[in-house]
Amino acid sequence: MNNESVNLWEVLAGVAVFMLGMRFLEDSLQTMAGRSFKLFLKRNTSGRFRAVAGGTIVTAVLQSSSVVNLLVLAFVGASLLTMQNALAVILGANLGTTISNWVIATVGFSYQISDFAYPLTGVAGILAALSTKGSRLHHWSMFLLGFSFIFLG
Repeated sequence: MNNESVNLWEVLAGVAVFMLGMRFLEDSLQTMAGRSFKLFLKRNTSGRFRAVAGGTIVTAVLQSSSVVNLLVLAFVGASLLTMQNALAVILGANLGTTISNWVIATVGFSYQISDFAYPLTGVAGILAALSTKGSRLHHWSMFLLGFSFIFLG
């Protein structure tokens, strides 16, 4: 095989892992979304300022507005977040990216979030395999597995 066909397979595998991660994330969110989680999301995204601030902070921590946007999409898909609040969080995510880049350029502090994805995938995969299907632990491990698959994809 030549290098071009190998790269095509790598791209297809990456897209498949990414899509599987989104599926795991959305399915586990729909199942786990209890009253307390819904209240937490509603409380922290109720006003536009809170939603923008939340998106900014989460993006600064994760250093990836794309991941925040994907999480927001999963929340909207699971009917946990309204479109209006989702747009405010996405705006905050974009601001968070800009602010993070300013801080990194000024201070020089940075880390690779993908370095955490491999251990997270391993731990979450083992927990998902060993836990009882339908249990709270199983749903949380599937959520973490989906989250890590997004980074790996």
